[in-house]
Amino acid sequence: MKYMVLAGQSLADIALRVYGNADGAIILAEENGLEVTDVLEPGLVLEYAPEKVMNKGIVQYYAAQDVRPATALVGRVFDDAFDLSFN
Repeated sequence: MKYMVLAGQSLADIALRVYGNADGAIILAEENGLEVTDVLEPGLVLEYAPEKVMNKGIVQYYAAQDVRPATALVGRVFDDAFDLSFN
């Protein structure tokens, strides 16, 4: 099966959606020639194996509710306007 990466998604986010467990990030990385810590580009298409689902209930719930976690930090947390004026 295929899954298209959305902005701000990590392999762990996608693993929750397709395998029902964040541990599936390791499987996704191996299946797609990636490192678990790779920053994913929106639009990248990943392959996954539905027979490797770890928690079918979570996968079904996420699909029914169209839950698509996107927790990856992209870019800087603070921009150049951040200073220490709050001290």
